[in-house]
Amino acid sequence: MTIRLAEDGPQTVRADTIGAAWLAVAGRILAGGTASAYDGRPVREISHVTLAVDHPDPEDEIIARLAEPDRLAWMHANFTNHSAVAALVLAGEARCTRRHGR
Repeated sequence: MTIRLAEDGPQTVRADTIGAAWLAVAGRILAGGTASAYDGRPVREISHVTLAVDHPDPEDEIIARLAEPDRLAWMHANFTNHSAVAALVLAGEARCTRRHGR
């Protein structure tokens, strides 16, 4: 099966809070997202979205109320855990490590 990629151009979502930006992006996905698949399940997607949030708050009320706790934990770790990711250890990194004696 061939999956069509989102072909929309770069876009910016401006919002007062992270939660408001999240809902605005969800609205854009529903209104004009490209049909695709993720893990074998149907999804709609847009690409190249930049968020401009006036009052970012990691304890955003909308996110706390509507987001899945497991997904929030994954996102938090994704942006705060700086340990090496095993799947990304490439030959280039190994050469660099050997060259610098570590």
